[in-house]
Amino acid sequence: MDTARQKLETKDLREWCVRTGEVLNHARDLLDDLNTFPVPNFNTGANLGNSWAAATRAAQALSPSLRPAEFMGALSREVAKFPYGSVGIFLASGFAACAEAWGDAPVVRPADLLMAIDAMDQAFKAISGSDTWEFGLSRLISTVSEQLSELELLTLSQVVDTALVCAQEATIDSADAHGGVGDAGLAGACLIFASLADLAATAEGDAATNVSTVQAMLRDWANRSRIVAESLRHTVPGGEFAATFHFEAMDIPTGKLRDSLRAASSEVLVCKILDEIGVGRFVAHVHTPSPLAALPYPHGAVLIHHLGLRPETLEGDEDPLTKLTADFDNVVVLSNFAARQAPLVIPGLLVLSAAPALVETYARAGATVLLGTENPEQICWAWRSIPKGRATLIIPTTPEAREMALTMRDSLDDTECADAPVMVADTDDELSAAWLVQSLQGKRFRGAVSEQLRDLETACRDLKASIRVEPLSNHDLDTQIRDLVNDLGSNRELHAVISSENVSTDRMKLQLALANYADIELVAYYGGQPGPTCIGVRL
Repeated sequence: MDTARQKLETKDLREWCVRTGEVLNHARDLLDDLNTFPVPNFNTGANLGNSWAAATRAAQALSPSLRPAEFMGALSREVAKFPYGSVGIFLASGFAACAEAWGDAPVVRPADLLMAIDAMDQAFKAISGSDTWEFGLSRLISTVSEQLSELELLTLSQVVDTALVCAQEATIDSADAHGGVGDAGLAGACLIFASLADLAATAEGDAATNVSTVQAMLRDWANRSRIVAESLRHTVPGGEFAATFHFEAMDIPTGKLRDSLRAASSEVLVCKILDEIGVGRFVAHVHTPSPLAALPYPHGAVLIHHLGLRPETLEGDEDPLTKLTADFDNVVVLSNFAARQAPLVIPGLLVLSAAPALVETYARAGATVLLGTENPEQICWAWRSIPKGRATLIIPTTPEAREMALTMRDSLDDTECADAPVMVADTDDELSAAWLVQSLQGKRFRGAVSEQLRDLETACRDLKASIRVEPLSNHDLDTQIRDLVNDLGSNRELHAVISSENVSTDRMKLQLALANYADIELVAYYGGQPGPTCIGVRL
């Protein structure tokens, strides 16, 4: 970097991206602990780390000879493909705003940073529309823009340091306003700005101490707010789901799109990136009690999980109530808590579904759902949203999804799977997937991850041996039902998942055929998958 001319080149931005990825990865657990606002689901650290990791992977593959705007635009497109939570949406939009502000400039000067902040201000307001909070990333960037407008002398350090101070103040104010805990996204912004401030300080011959200072501040904040966070960890956030989805269309008014989503959602964030011919690539993140109602049509891949109580927060060998009341002499704790010899862990379940109507069923059972899978990259995106350190069971619902899952699993290196091994269930239909998720719902495994994986494999083999699922016959349904009945034994119950192709016809065929079997019960539910209706028995 040429300190006399005060400029950033693409190689500097690349270095900043890699350094920041390391800082955020180190801070994952701390940011998760602080994530109590606006929804206490304790995943901001994981979401921010995973979203930034997508940018880091792209940065390391890009040539440093690119113009800064080209570099940031590439990062934006990569993060927008695989965002995690609301912070992923803001990151993609922030990178895109920088690319738009810098245009054809060969380097980035202090004035260009101001232009980027102004562009981010507009972009962040467009993301959330009228849904503004007293604290949050959108409000932070507006504050930074206002503060920078008062600077008389611009240097790289002055611009970045101003942004960092604003982020620190907003983080503290947020915590003060919420009884000691606040917006973990603001804490993440402190680390991002601190990393950039260290880069600028080093270039100008000063000591790079910003990251260490911010880390100490956040550790102190986390320690002071721990009892509040622990209490909230045992509070179910509600019956909502988080859904992140993609779709492409010619440019449409973002406000109109947001209004259509808000009818079925609470939080609505929309990121829009236009290509050269004006086609908009939209990424939306919503919190909704009804994920099917919130999905636009047509849509690309959709990542969905339930914002409920995370079972792993109840693990350990100490009564959480004792920890919460330790400082109160006048409190007597009555509890049935029993210390466990080994931690109990619930496996991460990832369902590669094609049936939008079954999404809520899967998610309420504790599974992360990837709807509309198109390639192994999307499966990897969903897999990284599973809590860190869990053995993961990928459950395909089509033969094509199973092949993609195996390709994704085999492409992971030993480092990625060291703490979180992956296995793929021997399933290729929605009914088998639903039964497997049901059989594993809430099931806990003891011991090391390798032992958990062996238990998962055993559970999958047992299920495979106890079920029979096949496509609905359109020619001789009576014979098909009779053959299935022979496998039923004392359990006289057939199950069917109705597809979207012939909903009324298939349902009527099944009901008419079963009229001949008074002792058989038909349990049929609409799945909405594009494939055939499937019918099966579970012994």
